[in-house]
Amino acid sequence: MPAAVAVAVVAGCVSAPGASEVSGNQAAQPTAEAVSTDAESMTLQIQRFSVKLTSTNLAAINRSDTDLVIIDPTGVDRRDVERLRTQPDGSRRAVVAYINIGEAETYRDYWRSEWNSNPPSWVGPANPNWANHFYTAYWTSEWQAILFGTPRAKLDRILAAGFDGVFMDGVDKYMDWPGRGARAQSDMYALVERIASYARARTPGFLIIPNNAENLLDSARYRSTIDAIVKEDLFFGVPGEGQPNDPGMVSWSLRQLRLATNDGLPVLVIEYVTDPGQRSLVVQRLRENRMLGTFGRSDLASLTLPVLADANAVNQLRSLPKAE
Repeated sequence: MPAAVAVAVVAGCVSAPGASEVSGNQAAQPTAEAVSTDAESMTLQIQRFSVKLTSTNLAAINRSDTDLVIIDPTGVDRRDVERLRTQPDGSRRAVVAYINIGEAETYRDYWRSEWNSNPPSWVGPANPNWANHFYTAYWTSEWQAILFGTPRAKLDRILAAGFDGVFMDGVDKYMDWPGRGARAQSDMYALVERIASYARARTPGFLIIPNNAENLLDSARYRSTIDAIVKEDLFFGVPGEGQPNDPGMVSWSLRQLRLATNDGLPVLVIEYVTDPGQRSLVVQRLRENRMLGTFGRSDLASLTLPVLADANAVNQLRSLPKAE
């Protein structure tokens, strides 16, 4: 690991060492550069990203100078999304909705009470690490009908609310179906492509941002389908909170994620560390690998603290829906 470097916390962001940009509340120029590409979509250069998945406080997001924010769409309507799309300095913000494509969550409105004792065939084993989460047979038409295809489906409601894209959790859950062999992976590829095609046919430029499962980046077709990838616990946290990850695991993940950055796809890293020294190390590694980062608690109940992108970071989204 490289030597620790100082991290400056200024106006709600962590500045990467060597970054020259002033804080968002003081900046004279917008930090997110939006460039029109056609009549229906645009590109966006992101310097900061944040996540907030529970107890959504839209006012806190509105006040922030984050260029891309990932939120839970529950209770968020089209007017909310339109307000969130504009940062305090007037620049464009990408507003991305959480969706779990590999697990059923018993606290969602699609879950029926009778399934607690008599679940349908597409509901698999419980996730031992997250209460009220069950693996789903994601390749089945029954589960996919909950995800998209009708006005009440999860993705369709996200589209109707005007979100710019989806943060797809549960993509890595194909690995929890070992009995399906190679088909488990190919079925996940197919589901991601199906969701992307469906969404972009209705909202050109709609963002597809999977969470983890960086081994899927081996596929050039997959990399051409997605717009960025989120990686949690890249450097710390797998052995336990605040614990450094095995160097071999980190090296493997970095090799895989480099497939994304080499293709011009932003890599968005979420680290759940509070120690200043550990945060310094993360910032240094982000700089070395041209990635973006944010720090938060594991429950993501509060808006995470973004790391200001280094000048060499891969940070341009190649498409984005135009704001209405």
